[in-house]
Amino acid sequence: MAATLSAVASVPLTPPNFDLSILGDLSPEDQHTASNIASLPIDKMIAEACRREFKYFVQEMWDVVEPGSPYIHGWHIDAICDHLQACAEGRIRNLIISVPPRHSKSTIVSVLFPAWLWIKYPEKRTLFVSFAA
Repeated sequence: MAATLSAVASVPLTPPNFDLSILGDLSPEDQHTASNIASLPIDKMIAEACRREFKYFVQEMWDVVEPGSPYIHGWHIDAICDHLQACAEGRIRNLIISVPPRHSKSTIVSVLFPAWLWIKYPEKRTLFVSFAA
């Protein structure tokens, strides 16, 4: 059975589709209890994945911000998330996201991305601009 973070996610990140390589080094508190990453509780792995990778955060938190709308994953969501994370990490300075309506860009960019930024980088200040013709 799949475990999810806070039991609120509609798309659980569970092995084998969970990429353990993003977890990197264990924190000092986990080093003494875990001989390897696989022995960590699944909720800790998911929480750490969500903190480090924005696309996992989107998958896990979708049901919280859009409870009546199922999360439907697509390559465009990976592309948006990867580019937003690159902006947060300073690899991209300016970003324009131009995709058709109803592709979740507003929810991802205006709701989930600021929440993830405040968790990962509480010291950062951001400006989001939108234009409708």
